[in-house]
Amino acid sequence: MDSTKFLKQLAGALEKQAVIWEPFGKSTVSGFQTPAVLFEDPTGPLADLKRIVEEKIKLYRVETVSENCGFIDSFPESFSLNAWFGRLLKGGYRIPHIHPSGWLSGVFYLRCPELGDREEGAIEFSLWGYGYPVLDEGIQNTHTTQRMVISCCFPRRYFTARFLSTPTKTD
Repeated sequence: MDSTKFLKQLAGALEKQAVIWEPFGKSTVSGFQTPAVLFEDPTGPLADLKRIVEEKIKLYRVETVSENCGFIDSFPESFSLNAWFGRLLKGGYRIPHIHPSGWLSGVFYLRCPELGDREEGAIEFSLWGYGYPVLDEGIQNTHTTQRMVISCCFPRRYFTARFLSTPTKTD
């Protein structure tokens, strides 16, 4: 199946999910989010996405197996996946957050705004968040401002945030 067709089918399946406006205790501001149940018993494009994510995790493990660090050395033999869908509206964003129950986190953006060189649409990775003290100001935050469908895996210790939507559009 070509990627354009898959993304349209996936978008259609996600639009049918029950969503909550700014769910309590979550990072979503000015947007909707589903509960983290999308991979519990997936069908159709959600099942395909789950398989893609599982393959991405296997690839991540293969690519990092030779690294000498505790994070990679403790890669779990088995794992489960939690997935949810979020949709940010005008001025929406995610506050810096981590996924404390996960060993590895990831993100898959279905649509990213096309806004030139502005930072809307950027994903920010940081070691800072929740008001924790900054112990080394020399450590910089990292941004990616790609304007296409993206996916990535990252250790859960990184705070992720700020998939900012544009303040001038409705989606």
